[in-house]
Amino acid sequence: MSAQETDRIDQALFGYADGHRLIAGSTKLPSRDHYQLSAASDLASGVTLKVGDSYLTGLPLGESKRYALIRTWPATEMPRPGCVWSHALIIDFRALSARTDLSDFLALFRQPSPDDGRLYSKPLETPPSNQSLQATPDEDTVRTALSFYYSMKPVVLAPLKQAGRLESSILAIWSQQWPKLRIGFTFRSAIGGDRRRSETTAFDVQVSSSPDPLPLEEPESLSHNWLRVAVEDAMANTVTPLRRFLWRYGRDLSAPRKSFPRLVETFLEAEIESKLSITTVRNIFAAFPDPQDAAALKRDALGIGGTTFPLIPQLSLPEFFEIVARDDGAEITASDVEARINHVNATDIVPISQLIEANKDLMLQWSGVLYARFADVADRSTVLDDRLPATVRSTILRARPDLLDNEVAVGLSNGALRELVVLHGDDEMTRRVATTVVTRDYGYEAEKLLFAAPLDLTCSAIAVARQGDLERSWAQVISRNASRLPVQNILSRLQTTADFATAVSLIRISPRSRPGSTEWSNLLERSEDNVAGDARISFYAFLLTVALVQESDASWKLVARSLPAIHEAVMKSSLPEIAYGYLNNELPRFSTAHYWDLNKRILLSLATLRQHFPSGDAAAALNLNSDDTYVLNHGLDEEQERSRTKLWWFK
Repeated sequence: MSAQETDRIDQALFGYADGHRLIAGSTKLPSRDHYQLSAASDLASGVTLKVGDSYLTGLPLGESKRYALIRTWPATEMPRPGCVWSHALIIDFRALSARTDLSDFLALFRQPSPDDGRLYSKPLETPPSNQSLQATPDEDTVRTALSFYYSMKPVVLAPLKQAGRLESSILAIWSQQWPKLRIGFTFRSAIGGDRRRSETTAFDVQVSSSPDPLPLEEPESLSHNWLRVAVEDAMANTVTPLRRFLWRYGRDLSAPRKSFPRLVETFLEAEIESKLSITTVRNIFAAFPDPQDAAALKRDALGIGGTTFPLIPQLSLPEFFEIVARDDGAEITASDVEARINHVNATDIVPISQLIEANKDLMLQWSGVLYARFADVADRSTVLDDRLPATVRSTILRARPDLLDNEVAVGLSNGALRELVVLHGDDEMTRRVATTVVTRDYGYEAEKLLFAAPLDLTCSAIAVARQGDLERSWAQVISRNASRLPVQNILSRLQTTADFATAVSLIRISPRSRPGSTEWSNLLERSEDNVAGDARISFYAFLLTVALVQESDASWKLVARSLPAIHEAVMKSSLPEIAYGYLNNELPRFSTAHYWDLNKRILLSLATLRQHFPSGDAAAALNLNSDDTYVLNHGLDEEQERSRTKLWWFK
């Protein structure tokens, strides 16, 4: 049908002419609709019309897909009692749907007379909006009608002194309805009218002849909140937020009349909540279990409707994914999920992550896409949140290492740090947090952590120990497990002699274990010499011991570097306890020297080294005098040892 055709209203006039029949009309109706309209336009059984009285009838014409709105008057000029004139407006469903206030159509009615037949043979132009002169609806009547009608019960209204208010009340209810309800709504405003035997329509709304009709059973809805709001909306008889809501989300309901209260309740919940609760959405799915029933409402509630301006708040993203994970009867496609994933923000990450962890199998197909989105939108507060699962934090930080610095590491809980170390082992992520980890007390877990990332944690412990901030339990666990640590790999990462000195002390490296003289010489060649104080003397005493107990060509490099550094302390017997322990416990004891004379033991150890690994410039490098050089080259015999009075030979 063209737009021009929907702008006009067909009409028909029924009256008495050797029986009640069609007098004139602007359209020819199918036979079934013609019969139905003839019966409905005749005087209702049990009704008496006085001059000036009239009543309205409304019913759909199923065969022609139109709606008949009829006004009936008494035909007092006719000789036969009970004759009536009925003017029927035959309204296309589309025209019926386009009107906000259906009482506008009342302006088209014209009370007939016997000579007016030709006036009803042409279509009428649609009336302008808000031109009717209807009275104000009666609130009690509207409340009763809404309560019974949407409780799926017959509506029998009490008559009102002002017939116009009764009609306005019925039309207010009809106008509130969306098209699917409008075209099925049937009513008759005749007081005490019953359906004629020839009528096939059972009217939804009728009027009793009694001023106080007693319903068989009063519906519980009279006390419900939805009814109060629906009455207020119907009385307003204009476009309201509720009416927009009803019209959008009522159009695809399979049982619109039965579903009306649930729809209004959903509107009220949406008005209260800035975001729909998952309980509300589950109630919607429970109320409309068929996937196609209330599809628009469901999709807008889930945020997948594609509507530019939805009339209902969207379910929060975490709760949306809970619906997805638990398969609550929603038919959600992959493209729907991906569309909502694009709207995930930082505050959604923790709850969605927890949902993924709790429903790994169900969420497996979406976890990859979600993790990628998490990495895009995560911020520092996200990775600092203790509730964030370790695997998700790890994924985010792998993609966004910019989020992990010392400040963030300090803000992470012991548990979060532990998870990172266990997940990543020796890699860049652990290196970023290791300095913080070794300042925390992990108790019995420290050993497990140490061997999850032995290289990174030990190197960090060395750096922290230099500053005096190493947690005591870490010093203990590293020392206790020193033999299991990759010592040479650890030392290869260090850059200064102060680091080496700390490592030797912390790991308790033995002068007799690897690395040997060659490795230490190579390490020292590339390092900065910044060790000082007692730590310097102790470290170089360690190196001298390494050189003398692990003999090699490289031992002379260690001797040349270490012996001058400890010379004065040896001469003054002021070696720190650790340094003295290295030399006294590890150097060989010679029968030609008093075992307590550390100076002589060093000299004779050098002589032994010289015998095994000759070095032509050793004496010069060590700045030895001639006697010392002789000892270096030949050692001492018993006599020389007894007669020698000096204990040291260095200049």
